[in-house]
Amino acid sequence: MDVSATGSVPVETSWRLFVAITLPEDLRAVLGRLQERWKRSRADVRWVRPSHFHLTLAFLGDVPTDRVPAIVEAVDSVAAGTNPFELRVHGWGYFGRDARPRVLWTGVDASPALRALHERMLTSLSALGFQFEDRPAVFHITLGRVRSSKGLDALTLAMASTKNDDVTWGIVRVDRLDLMRSELRPEGPVYTVVHSAELGSSHHGEESENWRG
Repeated sequence: MDVSATGSVPVETSWRLFVAITLPEDLRAVLGRLQERWKRSRADVRWVRPSHFHLTLAFLGDVPTDRVPAIVEAVDSVAAGTNPFELRVHGWGYFGRDARPRVLWTGVDASPALRALHERMLTSLSALGFQFEDRPAVFHITLGRVRSSKGLDALTLAMASTKNDDVTWGIVRVDRLDLMRSELRPEGPVYTVVHSAELGSSHHGEESENWRG
């Protein structure tokens, strides 16, 4: 963060950004209830706020604000060339070892439409100089991140007692992409929409009040 020419008002020179598919309120509520079941374990987990549940398509990291217009254009272009589709949110899992899970999540079907959208998004952003890991995507919605081993045994028991055999939490109609900003704070990250782009639309997306390019 720099200081303005007046020397008094801070000027932000970079934003932490990602492109995402956000979830409807009813599905967020369903996943929130799943969280509540696991929270009874009193495990040391930083739980994602239900209002922040999303499917990440591309994480960009800290980006100079003067690059945001080009990113917005890339998101608009990909959205315009993609028809709306549906995706299924189902089951649950985690990243990490069985004895020490790190990230708790619910799964998302890797449908041809989602895979194609993801590939086009990464290709478009790579053309702007962004680099991404060259490995198969595991589409998921993060529910929480384990911070320590406190209460871990109780958490794994709670998870094991949760039905996971092809259970469907909900169906999402994907009709827009959101360019999101993440502000890291002691109480957890705060997400705001920088720009939204409708799928299958030749019109430019909507700019949030948080950005005016």
